Amino acid sequence: MKSLGARFTEEEARSFLEIWRYSGLLMGIPETILFRDMEEALKIFEVGYCCEPDPDEDSIAMANSLVNSAPLVAGITDPKDRRDLSTYVYSVSRALIGNELADALMYPSQSTFGVLPWFRLQGHYNRLVGKLFPGFVQNNNYTNFTGLMDVSEFDEEGISYRLPDHVHAERSTPW
Repeated sequence: MKSLGARFTEEEARSFLEIWRYSGLLMGIPETILFRDMEEALKIFEVGYCCEPDPDEDSIAMANSLVNSAPLVAGITDPKDRRDLSTYVYSVSRALIGNELADALMYPSQSTFGVLPWFRLQGHYNRLVGKLFPGFVQNNNYTNFTGLMDVSEFDEEGISYRLPDHVHAERSTPW
C-alpha cells in the first residue's frame, strides 16, 4: 500500500500486523512460528516467496480475469474506457509485482518506468482538488482504480470489520 502512496501512522501499521497475526492464528498457524513484528514478518514473507511455485494455468487465468473484470466491478460500461482501465490496472500491477512475475502471469508487455510515482502524484493531486473543491470528482484511471477499493467495503451491507478481542471465543467480549 505504501508503494501506492498510502500513509500509515505507527499505530495503524502495528494494527495491520496484528490483524494478519490474528488471521494466522485463526488459520491454525502455531503461535511459535508467527511473526511478532514487522522485521520478522518481512523475513517470513521473503522465505515464503522463495518457496512459492511458478504460476500455473489456473493462476494465469485467475490473475488476468481479475484485471479484466476490474472495469465491470467499477461500473464502467464503455468498451474503450474498460480497455483503458484494464491497461492501467495491468500497468500498476506489473509495477508492483515486477516484470518477472508479470511475464509469468502473461500480463501484456509494457514499460513500468514512472508508473508508481505517477500513481502517487495523481493521488496527491486528487486529494488536493478534493480539499479545495469538495464535491468535484474527476473521472480518470486513478479514480476508477481506487474506486475498486470502495466497492470492496461491506459496511453498508451490514457486515462489520470488528474482530473478537481474544483468540478463545469464551474469553472474548461481545462484538
